[in-house]
Amino acid sequence: MQVSVEPKEGLEREMTVEFPTADIDGEVKTRLQSLTKTVKINGFRPGKIPVSVVKKRFGAQVEAEVLNEKLQKSYFEAIAQEKINPAGQPKIDLVDEDNKDVIRYKATFEVYPEIEVASLSEQTFEKANVEITDADIDATIENIRKQNQVFNEVDRAAEEGDQVVVDFVGTIDGEAFNGNEGKDVPVVIGQAQMIEGFEEGLKGAKAGDEITLNLTFPEDYHYTDVAGKDVQFDVKVKAVNESSLPELNDEFFAKFGITDGGEEAFREEVKKNMQIELFNFFFG
Repeated sequence: MQVSVEPKEGLEREMTVEFPTADIDGEVKTRLQSLTKTVKINGFRPGKIPVSVVKKRFGAQVEAEVLNEKLQKSYFEAIAQEKINPAGQPKIDLVDEDNKDVIRYKATFEVYPEIEVASLSEQTFEKANVEITDADIDATIENIRKQNQVFNEVDRAAEEGDQVVVDFVGTIDGEAFNGNEGKDVPVVIGQAQMIEGFEEGLKGAKAGDEITLNLTFPEDYHYTDVAGKDVQFDVKVKAVNESSLPELNDEFFAKFGITDGGEEAFREEVKKNMQIELFNFFFG
């Protein structure tokens, strides 16, 4: 087997492989001879079919199978011989040869880049020294409270942080579009759940109000059919709900498995979890 490798653009390589036709002729002959004992052809007794008849019926199929197997085997032998590390499957093309005594093909593929690992012997590193302060714990606890907030209905105009429950219908040039309606949708003002201007437009609204918002979808909006287009939303406010954060008491601590030790034990648990997260960040 003869092998040559030619670098192409970037990481692409073209490998040419050549082997004698005799490498497959012998296997084809062996398989055809074996078929004479197993195939059934009308007019012939089982096991008594001449090789010439089997070759006429199955020769092309057997030759294709043997050739395909030889191509695969020779490809892997060639990349091992040339110490090549391909990235992905090759594109294999047979080359027409005037010399029928050889079979030649070209395999095109990309290889993994060679990366030289630099020595770290002369490098200096600064040890990470991260301290979890009381202020960090306070901020984390506040986030936990916000994650467990509840909303209670109030009889006043909507403000920043309120949850406003709305029905809405949107139109573009007076026409409906995919996803243009919503029923009993809870919108928290300031969380940027909706397109720019929608939440801001709810400020000052009360339950029962009907308002119209003339807005524009962002150019990079995920639904491309409406991206960058002007839209009119007719909105009905059904309720204004005020956020209420849970108190730091035994009932709240119990939700996190702290049944003894009160707030001090809860803060210790929060700190321990923060330490685990820091460890995973640096070493996970």
